[in-house]
Order: sequence, then structure tokens, then C-alpha cells
Amino acid sequence: MYNKFQPMAKNNFYIVFLLVSLIGMADVHAQVFHYYYVQLNDKNHSQYTIDQPQDFLSQRALLRRTKQQIALHHTDIPVSQYYIDSLQKLGFNVWLKSKWLNALVIYADTSAIKQLANQSFVVSNQRLTRVSTEGSSSSPLKSIQQNKALAINYGNASNQTTMIGIDQMHKDGFAGQGMHVAVFDAGFNKANQLKVFDSLFVNNRILGTYDYVKKETAVYEDHEHGMQVLSVLAGYSEGNLVGGAYKASFYLLRTEDNNSESPLEEFNWAVAAEFSDSIGVDVISSSLGYTDFDTLSLSHHYSEFNGKTTIAARAAKMAARKGILVCSSAGNDGANAWKHISTPADADSIITVGAVDSQGKYAYFSSIGPSADNRIKPDLVTKGLGAWMATTSGSFAAGNGTSFSCPILCGLATGYWSAFPHLSSQEVIQNLKLSASQYLTPDNYLGYGIPHYAKAKNIVLGDVKFANALMYVLFPNPVDENNTLVIRMLDTLNEVMVLVYHADGSLVLTKPVAQMGNDILLDVSSLAKGVYFLKVQNVNQSKIVPFVK
Repeated sequence: MYNKFQPMAKNNFYIVFLLVSLIGMADVHAQVFHYYYVQLNDKNHSQYTIDQPQDFLSQRALLRRTKQQIALHHTDIPVSQYYIDSLQKLGFNVWLKSKWLNALVIYADTSAIKQLANQSFVVSNQRLTRVSTEGSSSSPLKSIQQNKALAINYGNASNQTTMIGIDQMHKDGFAGQGMHVAVFDAGFNKANQLKVFDSLFVNNRILGTYDYVKKETAVYEDHEHGMQVLSVLAGYSEGNLVGGAYKASFYLLRTEDNNSESPLEEFNWAVAAEFSDSIGVDVISSSLGYTDFDTLSLSHHYSEFNGKTTIAARAAKMAARKGILVCSSAGNDGANAWKHISTPADADSIITVGAVDSQGKYAYFSSIGPSADNRIKPDLVTKGLGAWMATTSGSFAAGNGTSFSCPILCGLATGYWSAFPHLSSQEVIQNLKLSASQYLTPDNYLGYGIPHYAKAKNIVLGDVKFANALMYVLFPNPVDENNTLVIRMLDTLNEVMVLVYHADGSLVLTKPVAQMGNDILLDVSSLAKGVYFLKVQNVNQSKIVPFVK
């Protein structure tokens, strides 16, 4: 049963309806079958090597890494086929595999699972859920194979568009052209029939579809939530609704089973992210999140939302490390007892998106931070109360949820990156934060605030007029194994002071810099892991940016 156009009473699946999980589905087997998460020890006996990445990564994926100077890593190598074959010989059905997690999902009878203890390459196993009655064994995802612009009439979507400067971005001629975006959701019901998506299909910009729940390519007969998300991101119907990235190309991936709630859906998310990486996707938009499951003992605790514990957060973090820009809904629990963000919104190096109303004020349902390890969350916000979207009837309506603020903001991020393709994904995120309404005073309701295209554009062009603020971008953030932060100055100055503060407010590092070039290199190897604030100042100006070690 669904309650249309209301924020969810519980987090998990952020839709405009109340999602009621269907529990206790009849077992279709004589034995008791479950899905199991199997953690593998290594990738020995693999047929692949880092020296020949073209065997397991597309040319577009390799180009994305080269452009952003991201080194190949053992996590890029697929799961050892030798181990998969070994489990299959024991009678286990290997349902999904994750190279990033070096793990498998199998389903098996509870009595048979004991055999795993005798396999030296298996580290551990954990039950995920009962076997679903949905399922098939169809083939993997299929592939299917355009400045200044005129003003667009956005109709009732005008407020959500102008709030973050998408209208100005479109006037500049940028709407995500050349960008590949993967949308993770519960289905895209009737998206192939609605006129609002005509431009995507006519111009062959739906590059592929796949359903990780049923393991088939069909996604247009499932839930309508993904269709609504796609409409605010990429729909085009002048006078009604125009999405921020209406010229981008898309993969539509169903990872969410709206009939149940289990950790298996997080694994689906991870596998979809790996696939997105392998084919060279630039951006992921995910209006999904997880806290509670049908089996309560498997549910998450707030302490797990530290960006490195849950399956979904680990996958989102890895996607960010591979150069993908990940946008994730914060959640709709702000008015509930839980209040907190869900996962993968807790991941670092992504954009966790909260919601505001038409006046830019905090929307009462938007989940709040911080993450369990005390990082600012959400990162950014935009309109999510009364967001304008398409419906399956072919009309348009308003709905509530961070499910919709996420793709609205993703449209901005995708279009902005198409305007400045030389930027890395982390520089895009950093610039959007710098452009936001409360970038100097972030909090756990609005994060860094409402971003704006014009300000983010001017950061790149060097025409920035922020009161009492030096302008620079900071990367990589989080700091990588080189322990070096690059401070790229956007102002021309002769002398500055660099200061680093621990999250508790204590000063831990200082560095005076005179006669500097464009980049300041800061060695942070002496700092322990944690959250810090970097401040660059001169006599008249200063600027603070958080970073993670």
C-alpha cells in the first residue's frame, strides 16, 4: 500500500509514497534457502592483471582514471573465477559478485552453508535474507547506441531550477552533454512511454538498462519511483518540467526491491556501482538509503554510519575513489525519532543531498547529520519539499523527499561538469560547496547550504567575489596514501598562512607561504586519521575548508 506524495514515515527507500515492506513471503523450496554474503580472502588464481586493464575496464573507464590521475588498484581486478567455480562445484548458486568488496552473494540451503568453513579462500559468511520469489537468469546489461542557448520555460519547475542556477547553466549551453549518468532505483515504470522522456529515446541517450533484483534487462514495468527521479534529472517538456542534465546519457539500473528490505539491496547497489565504473560512467544518482531491514537483527545501528562499515557506503566510497561523482539522498527521517541520515549517505567524498522548501528553508523531513564519525552531513541541499516531477499518467505533480532534491542537485553537478570537463569529480564537489549559501558555517541540517551554478562557474573562471574569503580548492579530499594536500589558489597573493585545526578546535599544523605559485603542497603525514579544518589566511581575508585524513 502506498501513500502518494508524502515523505516516507521510515527511511530505507526514499519515495514520495509510504513503502510498506512485504514480510514473510512463502518459501518456494522444500529446504530453507537464504542469500549469504561470502567474504573472500584474496584474488589468487585470477586470469586478470593490473598490467592489462583493458581486459576488465572499458576505454572510457580508463580515460576517466587518466584524466583524474587515479592509479589502477587491486580492487579493479575481478573476483577470482577459480573461487567462483569452486563454490559452484560444491552446489552453491553464485548470485552476485563484487570485485571492490572481493565478495560474493550466494544462495543456499542452511545445511549446505556449513561447507564454506572448509574453504581456505573464504574468510566469513553472513546471511542476508530469505530467497526472493522473483528471479531469472537472463543475460547482463544490454547496450543501446549534442554556445549559448535560448531561454527555457520551466513551468512549475521554475523554482527548483532557478534556486541553484540551472536556468543560467542552460543559457550558457550546458545540460550534461557528453556525460554518462547511472541512476539507481526501484524501477522506471513507463519511462519508455512518457513524452517527457522523448528526447532521451529519440536521441539514443538511454545507453542501457538492467534489473539486479530479477537479473534481467527489463526495468520499465517495475516501480515508478525511478521514473520520477529521472524526470527531475533529465526530463524535457517545455512549460512543464526540464531537468538539469537533459542532454546527458543514462544507464537505468534497478537495485531496489520495493517488496522487501534487506542487505541484499546494498549488495545490488555495490555491484551496480562496479558495473558503472567498468563502463566509464561519470556520475551516479541514487535516491535510495538503508537503516532498518525486515529481519531486525540485520538492521544498522547509527554507529555503523561512519562511511566505512556498511556495504553500500563502502561501495559509494570506492566509486568516489575511482573518479565517479556520487549523489545520494540524505533520507526523510528528520521528523522521526531516528532523524539521522542513512547509508550510503554516510560515505565520504560524495554529495549527500538534503532538502529545503521553496524559500530555501530546511524541510522538516530531511534527515540530518553528522555521520557517526562526526563529518558534516548532508553536504548540500536544494528543493525537496514540493518538487515538481512527472507522473505515470503523463501529467506532472508536486512531491516531497530527498529522493527529488538529490536528482535536482545531480542535474546541476552533471551540467556543471560538462561545462568544465577538465575538473576532477572531487573538484566539482569542492566548487559546489564553495558556491553554497553557508560554506563558511556548515551545519548538520543544510550542510554547506544551497549551491549555485554562477558562483561555481566563477570559481573556475577566477571571477569570484566572496566577502572576506580567499578562494582555493583543496584535493584530494580525503587525503590519499601520499599524505599530501594540494591547495590550488584561485587568488593571486604574495603571502598567506596555512593553518590546520583538529575537529576539536585545536591547532595542529601551521605553514607560512611566501611568493607562492598556484599550488601549495601541504604534507599531512604527521596527522592522525580524522576530520580536520584547513584555513588559508592573509592580513585581510581567510577561508576554511574541512578535509578528512
